[in-house]
Amino acid sequence: MNQITPSVFIGAISAVIAAASFWFATRAARATARSSAYAVDADAYKRAAEIYESSITSLRQDLAIVRAEVRDLRGQLTEVQDQNARLLAELANLRRR
Repeated sequence: MNQITPSVFIGAISAVIAAASFWFATRAARATARSSAYAVDADAYKRAAEIYESSITSLRQDLAIVRAEVRDLRGQLTEVQDQNARLLAELANLRRR
């Protein structure tokens, strides 16, 4: 019986070591999977941030163009209103004659 006890003891230790190895390997695989998911999320966030910044820059440029067009149109409107006022005054003068 003395010889069986050390064999059982060695077998039990081997089983514990095997179970611990399996548990640590499973845990490491899960951690690897999570870290790769975090890396994918970080890359997706980086791409989204770049797209967002590019869109904001584009919108700012478009806004600057629209503001310039509004200034030009206001100037043209002022010219048309002045011309209209001159024509109305001229028409009024012609009616008085």
